[in-house]
Amino acid sequence: MKKTIIALITSALFFSGGASAITVYSAEGTKVNLDGRASFELINRTDKRSDLIDRGSRVRIHAYQDIGSGFTALANVEIRFTKDGDIGNQIYTKRLYGGFQHKLGSLTFGKQALLADSIGYSNFTYELGKITMMPKDADKAVRLLTDWFYGFRFGADYVFGTSEKYDDSDRELANKNRAYELAMFYNNKFGEFNVKGAVAYSQQKAGTLAKDEYDKKAMSTSVQLGYGKGAVGFDWTKGKSIEGKKDFKFRVGNNKFEEINLFEVGAKYAVTDKNNVYAEYLWGTGEIQGQDDGKFKGWFLGADHQFNKRVVTYLEGGSFKTKRSGDTLEKEKRIALGLRVYF
Repeated sequence: MKKTIIALITSALFFSGGASAITVYSAEGTKVNLDGRASFELINRTDKRSDLIDRGSRVRIHAYQDIGSGFTALANVEIRFTKDGDIGNQIYTKRLYGGFQHKLGSLTFGKQALLADSIGYSNFTYELGKITMMPKDADKAVRLLTDWFYGFRFGADYVFGTSEKYDDSDRELANKNRAYELAMFYNNKFGEFNVKGAVAYSQQKAGTLAKDEYDKKAMSTSVQLGYGKGAVGFDWTKGKSIEGKKDFKFRVGNNKFEEINLFEVGAKYAVTDKNNVYAEYLWGTGEIQGQDDGKFKGWFLGADHQFNKRVVTYLEGGSFKTKRSGDTLEKEKRIALGLRVYF
């Protein structure tokens, strides 16, 4: 049974992208793991002064309890320390959920990442990457996720919307943010080649009143081919609202559109065992009925150095521009020097 619990923990950490955790308690079928990271960047961006920012420093607690018959109960908490401001300005709960695991899969409830958060195989950057238009986390979600079967994994998320049904004027409110996501993942090796892939779809309610309620729809596909010291990836994502509702933005920028198609290709190469270089190119179109399409282009370049498996530093930057009818709507250049210390 102990081996079963360890296997389930390893699978969960792999899917969540977690670093190796430290076991702080293990007795009578209960295991408590602790992990986290300190993550900071010196960053310079267009029209802003150079700054030092927190890039998601966190502490996570993972608890597992064997309940017999191959089932394990779990509870996870993630605490962060900075929210939209100076470093350490607010301690808050980023994740808080519980559920059950079995060798066939898991069922979890609470404030957690959604399936879309794991889609983005063309992204090799630390902080500049994933382009998916799908919701990536939710405060009130239920997730059903299978284990890996012959290289495939399947998942479904259900997100609860607004609990209030009527406003002070007794008008029925839209079930805002209620959503579902469906996804299929693939990960397999063929000789020296490693192939990863994902395809997913989401639908989310939006609007203020029930009579004005509408759906925001999004989908994503992602694929990566690895060989030896290198890997290449490709992503496509699409977001679409009804006419007159501008809900989607490009990976960088604040202009919103009714519909967006966005693409990304990326490549990474391990120069040495401790040094990687990577590059990505993005392009896409944004549509608003009755207007010319917005055109987006951007690129990322980066390199990292791993002192050991728990300490890494990186330098990455990029340039992005959105144009319409030949006119520039917005543009940005950025460069950042980052440090991550895992524990």
